[in-house]
Amino acid sequence: MMPRRPPRDDVPSDDVGAGDLRAGDLRADDLRADDVPYGDLPRGDAPVAAAARNEASRAADRAVDGRTAALVPYRAPVAGRSMRNVGRAAVLLGGSAAIGVGIAAGALSLPAAGVMAVALASAQMLSQTWRQNRLGQNVVGGIAQGDLAVARRAAEQALRESPGGVMRTLAASNLASVLLQQDLVDDAAHVLDKYPPRLLQHMALTTVLWLNNRAFAHLTKSFDEDVDEVAGAAALLDEAERRLGRSSVRDLGGDENARKLTAALSGTRALERTFARDGEAALQALRRAAAHDDGAPSPFRTVERELCRVEALRLVGRGDEATITLESLTAQTATPRQRCRMDALRAKLGLL
Repeated sequence: MMPRRPPRDDVPSDDVGAGDLRAGDLRADDLRADDVPYGDLPRGDAPVAAAARNEASRAADRAVDGRTAALVPYRAPVAGRSMRNVGRAAVLLGGSAAIGVGIAAGALSLPAAGVMAVALASAQMLSQTWRQNRLGQNVVGGIAQGDLAVARRAAEQALRESPGGVMRTLAASNLASVLLQQDLVDDAAHVLDKYPPRLLQHMALTTVLWLNNRAFAHLTKSFDEDVDEVAGAAALLDEAERRLGRSSVRDLGGDENARKLTAALSGTRALERTFARDGEAALQALRRAAAHDDGAPSPFRTVERELCRVEALRLVGRGDEATITLESLTAQTATPRQRCRMDALRAKLGLL
């Protein structure tokens, strides 16, 4: 048991003791970390005090994180700089040196050395691919569950460990997806622009995802900064839809990835159509997105699409439906940018 707090000068030490306190007299709401030490509580109430203290500490930490998040500039991870990459390079160089020594010593023939070199390189590539796929699944799982902290850590780690080429572009696109959902639009655009699809390194899955995210960043900046970037977004979406249309399910990484890409691209197209004041086309794109969505979409995507639906309904003159849809979003988890869009739509609908 911890030592008791020294009594104050104005209160006799024998006025209040542990024997005078009962469990029914204390509530968790009445306990503060700086008022009641463990030594002044009966044993049965110590867990209650501990829970109250821990919850207060966690709430304070969350408040501090929320206030400082916007003040600390985001620093994107440096691609290719990780201990795993160093280890893989060391294994590759060591294996190559061993093969060279074997040839020089006459222990290996040239055909055998060639087979060993190909096997070593293939093992390295398979290891990198497996690791990137695992981190990508963690990103997708974090986004689907609304845990963007987990998704962001996995995406940043994937970018650090990416070997280059299409894997690096895919890792950058996944990281941008998370940053966009955290309202870090400029940082997401910077990551995408730094690692675009290169010439002769295009893969359908990677390129379509990159084009969709870059178009979404264009449209989001048009909301936040009143910058007309709709034309740039439309061109990117046209290219993404062209590549998606000529790609097979296998090219897109399987049926699940194909459905997710189609749904995401349709949602971004719906947003672009609202900027063009084409409400009917926006509603049609939203129906297409809902048809291809597998399971429940992420909280961010749900709010984003419903806000787009509100604007589309308003454009086609269905104000009552738009109002009902907008009010249904009040209890939804939304980012500050989405809350600003809600207020702007309320003003357009005459609700403010």
